[in-house]
Amino acid sequence: MGLSTAEMYRRLAHSSTYSSLEWSKERVGAWSAGKLPTEEFLHNDLEIPVFQKYLFFQPLFDQIEKEFGLKSLLSGSGSCCFSWLPKGFDGLKELKEMIELAWGDECWVEKTYLIR
Repeated sequence: MGLSTAEMYRRLAHSSTYSSLEWSKERVGAWSAGKLPTEEFLHNDLEIPVFQKYLFFQPLFDQIEKEFGLKSLLSGSGSCCFSWLPKGFDGLKELKEMIELAWGDECWVEKTYLIR
């Protein structure tokens, strides 16, 4: 499945629901100063138009949050999604099964690490 980045930016521009420059600067400043953890800092305005057009994202993200307590986000305009896993998270097998059940076994699920 391919999502058109140009279409998602066009939808975002027409909706005027994007974050303000002031809000963005405040968050970057708080994150840079160590006052906002990375997992809370991450935000993607493109989720709004993507979720409006592709109704299958939000229910899975909600289910992941409800069952595992994980926040899920789109990367860019939806080329991939990710969830921030806390140290010691032991539900990866169940999480992967949930995603594959929702989106099919052709979706790709991989555990990676953030290098700081």
